[in-house]
Amino acid sequence: MSRNLSFLAVAALALGTCTEPARAQFKIAPGVMEIQEDWKLIIAQGDPTRDGPQIMTYMSPVGNASTPYAWFLINVRDRPNPYTPGGLQVQIWDPSNDTLLASATSTIHTEALNNSNETITWTQKMVCTGSSTQPITYSILNGISTTWSTFGPFTTATALSFAGPTNLNNYTPYESVARSRVGWMANNVTSMTLLTVRQCDKNGKVNKTDNLNLSVNLNPQ
Repeated sequence: MSRNLSFLAVAALALGTCTEPARAQFKIAPGVMEIQEDWKLIIAQGDPTRDGPQIMTYMSPVGNASTPYAWFLINVRDRPNPYTPGGLQVQIWDPSNDTLLASATSTIHTEALNNSNETITWTQKMVCTGSSTQPITYSILNGISTTWSTFGPFTTATALSFAGPTNLNNYTPYESVARSRVGWMANNVTSMTLLTVRQCDKNGKVNKTDNLNLSVNLNPQ
């Protein structure tokens, strides 16, 4: 059963169909050039016969969809690939014209979710590199799961680069949580949580840690 998550994700951005989580205290510290988000996903039941569930997490250098942004696709791969259930993929999109700018697909971790009560954890990282043409990089690190064992990064490079702002002053974790979603078979997901955000300087040194525990709405209106 084909579920085009890229299409659903772009449509959601265009319509603004995201539910804002309750806001805790979060402030960007001066000089932040790297953001690390720690995520936890609990799958009630994988169902390879129905290609589900299929999950997307979102991350942007700003608090809206005005600049290129990243999707992390879990248990599905599509653009520019043919639709294929299972596996892991990262996509970078330009919202100005709904264009896929870059993608990275794991060629090793291709299995489909097929376990009960599986916990998946990972870190997604966004960095301002100082480049004048492609100042933002995005990567998935430290992934742990039953289905794929350890995962991230997916390519020989450590991250995908793309154009965007030259700082992370307007980053907010609430944007990540509001736009992340289960695109297919939400009833098979127990929870999806942004646990922790770390703010780092240009050398990758952690200056501030926020333990947020923000839950994604699994059934957005």
